[in-house]
Amino acid sequence: MTDSTINTIQAILKADTTVSEDHAANILRCCRQTTVRRRLINAREAMVILGGISRPTLRALVKRGVLQQINFSSRKARFDYAEVQRFANNGASAESTGAADRP
Repeated sequence: MTDSTINTIQAILKADTTVSEDHAANILRCCRQTTVRRRLINAREAMVILGGISRPTLRALVKRGVLQQINFSSRKARFDYAEVQRFANNGASAESTGAADRP
């Protein structure tokens, strides 16, 4: 977000008497944070990173909640590169950790 946009938001927050100083500070802190973009990869790239697994195996990992699939349409799905790398590096320990976190 540009400085001029943040200054405008700050002026609006100061003018609004219903917004507390703490709330305004939290809003401005969020505005100043930089956005981290995720690198998204397709299923084929994910399968290669995971050691050449098959598409059914990748689907099973998604179904079990081990990996998250990001759907753009019914035919276009992507995976977070960092998440796939973490699973590839940690293997079964990442899977068991994820399973323990679920209710």
